Amino acid sequence: MEESHKQKKFIHWLTENGVIFPKLKLIKNGIFSTNIINENEIFATIPFSIIINDKIANKTLPYLKDLSSSYHYSSLIIFLIYERLLGEKSFYFPYINILPKHVNSLLYYDENEISYLLKGTDIENFVIERKLQLKKCYEEILESLPSDGILKENMSWELFLWAYSIVASRSFPNRLIDPDDTESKKVLIPLADSLNHRPRQKITWQFSDGNSMRLIAGETIECGKEIYNNYGPKANRELLLAYGFCIKDNPDDWAIIKLNFDQDPERDEKFEILKISELVDFTHYITKDCVPNKLLSQCRIIELNYLEIIYFRKYYQDSYQEKGSDLFNFVGYRNEICVLEILIMLLNRKLNAIIVNEQKQKTKDMINRDDDLSRQVKIFRDGQKEILQSAIAKIQSLELKVLSRAVDDFNENRISKPPFLFNNTTYEFIKENNNDSSSESNNNYLEIKETLFDSLLITSDKAMKMDQKFSKAIHNMFEDDELENENDVILILFLIHESNNKESYWKNFFDAVKDFKITLTQKEEEIKLQELSDFYENLSQSISSNDLSSELFSEEIFTLENFVWASNLLDSFQINLINKEGKEYVGIMPL
Repeated sequence: MEESHKQKKFIHWLTENGVIFPKLKLIKNGIFSTNIINENEIFATIPFSIIINDKIANKTLPYLKDLSSSYHYSSLIIFLIYERLLGEKSFYFPYINILPKHVNSLLYYDENEISYLLKGTDIENFVIERKLQLKKCYEEILESLPSDGILKENMSWELFLWAYSIVASRSFPNRLIDPDDTESKKVLIPLADSLNHRPRQKITWQFSDGNSMRLIAGETIECGKEIYNNYGPKANRELLLAYGFCIKDNPDDWAIIKLNFDQDPERDEKFEILKISELVDFTHYITKDCVPNKLLSQCRIIELNYLEIIYFRKYYQDSYQEKGSDLFNFVGYRNEICVLEILIMLLNRKLNAIIVNEQKQKTKDMINRDDDLSRQVKIFRDGQKEILQSAIAKIQSLELKVLSRAVDDFNENRISKPPFLFNNTTYEFIKENNNDSSSESNNNYLEIKETLFDSLLITSDKAMKMDQKFSKAIHNMFEDDELENENDVILILFLIHESNNKESYWKNFFDAVKDFKITLTQKEEEIKLQELSDFYENLSQSISSNDLSSELFSEEIFTLENFVWASNLLDSFQINLINKEGKEYVGIMPL
């Protein structure tokens, strides 16, 4: 009854001040039509005389112009509090009186509750920091207020938080009514702010006469149906933070992924390539339907190894402007698999952070919370999981296609000259499959991937299984508990040994790389040669002290020149992987 009385007072105030809305009915949680509203029909006209913006606030409370505050919309917030404190004396009382006394906002929760609800998501810290900023803003404003006014005495933190939440959830950009506003200020528009949001809703806001705004239906609205506004394409993250609600299966939802390679020893060189590629924004927005090509291109640059950087610098940097960033739609098979593996790892890490926190919640009493905001947060978290799962499925699908293509190229001896980079044919294949919208999860992804890797990569495990003589020689050189830490050495030795095998499974690869070398500066070459020479001498002693090893690696085969060659191959074509049991291993991509 009291609510109905408030609404009647508000409707009377609207009508009395020139608002025209003949076919609308206000109900507590929205606005409904009382008659059919046709497409292109004006269903509400609102004069600017009832709106609230900074201009109105500063005119009423001139000291707001000079108010010390770190928050952008402080004048509007303080004015709203001031008018609420005036009670029925305020011109805006009927409007303020129908505003909710409690707004769905995460800011009303304490830090422990925020962490409980949002742990594992990328908005947990944002909400905590926003609340701290607001608290600081409140204290600054309170200190700056005139000591003889009602605000100084009555503006509590709770009242400030209420006003902030009203402005954040119900305001519109002030430029809608003032095109000259260049400061991104806000405006409160009574009646218009009672319309709920629906994605893709067809509605037009018209500001033709400079004194009022009109709301025009973009489609026919049947009698008794709710009338919606369209806040624009907004993700659940934005809706939750600003308005306290989320939309299930929101078509505009996205998840954020941020890349960081500050610890990369080649960071400066790679950053220069990113700059000329115009790929220096490391924040990316992933949707259920799209993993951005820019994210993939950026990862390809970040995952460049030393050889790939040298090759780019030598052959492409001068002509890069002609080719553009499309060059990084594909670098090479080694690089591509590294990129896809890293992305899957990053996305799984984000997904698991959300899932792990949800599992922890099940052991706490708070999991039984059933307030509306907790339900909205659940919709947000579920949406994030769906997006991440979809993105992971897409990248896994792409990885299997790339690996299948690599195996076909290997089997058909489509091996280009080393270093196997920027191949135009493969480039077109990758570009086409990057745009594939398929996101179906492949339940056999790990098994298929390992089968493809096993039929392609040179690994220490495969070397030991396929060549018993080599395996015995290695076991004679190293204790069993040392083998796991000697992957690189085993691979170098196998490359030297296998390159002399005329029946080798990787014969075409060895034929292609028999004269392979990395172009280094004289100083770099001297340093590397010294390091490898010391390593070579130590290894030579281990080989010579073992009859089987010395037979397999004779002085003619195990030369410093061959050792440097094999070491360069490993450095240039190695890929670090994790198998389905979670064990790390190194492989060499042979094309």
